Amino acid sequence: MRKEKLQVGGILYTVKWRKSDIIVDHKLCFGSHSSKDCTIEIDARQPSTRQHETLCHEIAHAIDNVYDLANNEHCISLLGAGLSQVLKPNCFNFVERKPNEPKRRNVPKNTRARSRSQKKLPTA
Repeated sequence: MRKEKLQVGGILYTVKWRKSDIIVDHKLCFGSHSSKDCTIEIDARQPSTRQHETLCHEIAHAIDNVYDLANNEHCISLLGAGLSQVLKPNCFNFVERKPNEPKRRNVPKNTRARSRSQKKLPTA
C-alpha cells in the first residue's frame, strides 16, 4: 500500500507519487523533500525497489530537518540506505510493486544457514 501521509517527529508530510520529472536545483532526481511545504515527492515511474530506496532517502532528509541534525548529503544517503535495508526485509514496504515487475523471492526460514555460534561442535 502506498503511503500518502507520513508523520516525522510530529510533523505530517504529504507523499506525492509523480509520473513526471522531478527537478531540484536544475538536476533530474528520483525524489525530493520540501521542509517548507512538508512534502516528499517520489518518481513513480521508477521500479518499486528504487522508489522504496528514494522514499527512505527523503525520509532521512525529513528526519534531518525536523531534528535539526545538520547532516550533509553523504550522511543523508547513508542513513537512507540504512533505513531501506532495515525496513524492506522486515516488511515495512511503503511502495506498491508494479504489475509487470517480478516478485522478490524469499528464502524460507528453515533453509537459512546457521551461524558459526549455532553449529554444533563435535563431542569427545
